[in-house]
Amino acid sequence: MTTAALILVHNKPVMLRRLLARLSAVGIRAIVHVDRKVAIDPFVEPCSEFGATLMDDRREIFWGGYSMIEAVSDMARKALADPNFTNFLHISGDTYPIVSNETLADWASRDIDQIDHWPAEPDSLVYRRIKNVYLPDSRIGELRSHRRHEERYLSRQIVDSLDEIRSVFEMKHSSNFPITFSKGANWWCLRRATLEMCLDKLRSNRELALWFRYSSNPDESVFNSLVASFADCSKVAQCPVAALWNYAPAPYEFKSVADFGKIASLKQPFARKFAEEAVDLLDHLDKS
Repeated sequence: MTTAALILVHNKPVMLRRLLARLSAVGIRAIVHVDRKVAIDPFVEPCSEFGATLMDDRREIFWGGYSMIEAVSDMARKALADPNFTNFLHISGDTYPIVSNETLADWASRDIDQIDHWPAEPDSLVYRRIKNVYLPDSRIGELRSHRRHEERYLSRQIVDSLDEIRSVFEMKHSSNFPITFSKGANWWCLRRATLEMCLDKLRSNRELALWFRYSSNPDESVFNSLVASFADCSKVAQCPVAALWNYAPAPYEFKSVADFGKIASLKQPFARKFAEEAVDLLDHLDKS
């Protein structure tokens, strides 16, 4: 088994360097997408040092937007072009291994899909994420009360999309979502055939892709729903990345070696989010 890591980053280049060092130590090669809204220069050296591929064609990434799906799909297609890769790990740049290199290497050799897929009932609040029409990647989608009115203007992108938005609105209000809508963490590790299936469904079924594009938090449902609907779920394990949500602000950010006790209770091989200044904690994890 050979694993490719598909890493989304927008800050913390020092943290990325530490992550790439650990992945490289167990033979996991990385492809890195840097949000187009930030300068790429600080990420060039760590990627070059550890043989990671930096995506040239970068996208602007918006929190909870379909732009995340497009960026990870770009990385996935690049990784799939290499026939040597069998598994594909999708993580953020503030993620870090919390197990030994030996355990991490054993984990990377597992022939199983690892992704959360919790089905949402049609009358649930979660299901509304797919049933309603959202515009998370656009300025017009930011109409919450704390936004200044100067930030709520229409862009050329939105004006050009109005006909598509209208058709999606009619589609969603006249029919039901065509597959099982499932929710879970954004992060996963998928086998080659499963990832190829997901990308093919999004490429070949435009209506399905539009359901997701105009949904809320599609990063937490697209691959989750496709796996739940079309993969053999007897060969699916939980998301390989742990996060702590019972502390405010959530998810909890690990900042020092004092946080090691919180990490020790986690079961997955990776955790997030790590602060860039958590050098003593990362050193401690490297020695564990």
